Amino acid sequence: MLLARLIRWARAVGAVPSLQAVPDGTVVDHLATLNEILAERQGRGVPTWIMTVDIVKAYPSTCRLLLWRRLRQLGLGGAALRLLAAFFENTVRCGTACGSYTDPVERATGVPEGFVLSPFLFAVVFSPVLAELAATGAGVTVNGEWL
Repeated sequence: MLLARLIRWARAVGAVPSLQAVPDGTVVDHLATLNEILAERQGRGVPTWIMTVDIVKAYPSTCRLLLWRRLRQLGLGGAALRLLAAFFENTVRCGTACGSYTDPVERATGVPEGFVLSPFLFAVVFSPVLAELAATGAGVTVNGEWL
């Protein structure tokens, strides 16, 4: 429920660019949508290119201070921001080795892998990078078409 509300809010305030996926469905949902888009474009004979970026260790290295600042810039504050921040207070991580858990290690950075809000929170933090990249006009030319 919290994720659905945050996504509605993010869309209303333009928190993520239109080209950036907002994690509001399953991978299957996103692949089905992509498949429909590709089939429609192929039917019209329109060439289509897709770029994906896999940012290694993106979630564990997300700067929480930057996340809170970005959310405040977008107008999220008060109880909503305090609720999100509470999810990250006194967080610890454990690993497994040889069938045993390691000692807990306190983490002051990152958003947790597997946490339902992490893809959304990372998208909000990363969206200015995509906006800046788009503003530079940087890209590549493929078959005479700029991407």
